[in-house]
Amino acid sequence: MYKRILVATGGSPWSDAAVAYAIRLAAGMGAEVVIVTVLTLPVSSGMPETGLEVDILIDSVEQEGKERLRRASASATRAGVAAIPRLTWGNIPATILQTADAEACDLIILGSRGLTGWKRLRLGSISNAVAAKAAQPVLIVKQHPSGAPDTPHKGRFVENQVK
Repeated sequence: MYKRILVATGGSPWSDAAVAYAIRLAAGMGAEVVIVTVLTLPVSSGMPETGLEVDILIDSVEQEGKERLRRASASATRAGVAAIPRLTWGNIPATILQTADAEACDLIILGSRGLTGWKRLRLGSISNAVAAKAAQPVLIVKQHPSGAPDTPHKGRFVENQVK
């Protein structure tokens, strides 16, 4: 049914659950996975005083992103799934949507913390932002309550209306 699935990973337990789910789904369908990591500078770190410190911070963020992609791609390879890793900087929801379109993905899979109420309003939700604007169907995977990244609790599809 799906030929190319985009999955975003950010190194969190809920994004790890989404990657595991996407790989299993792709293996069962004979699909490829596009694994994207969108890099941003940590807001809580503040801005360093010198250019050298900024360069070190950027290098550190890039190395962490590359390692996430390496682990996810290795998992896909072990499952017999072709993986296309993409590392980029930018606004996370917008970059996920742009990558899904550029890579001709026909499904987007994202992890979710499952926040509700005030926490959701205060912290926002990347998965909701993507689902609201995506041209493709979006599958949101919640992390299994046990915390094991390879056992997603459940997923829900958000079908988008074609405009």
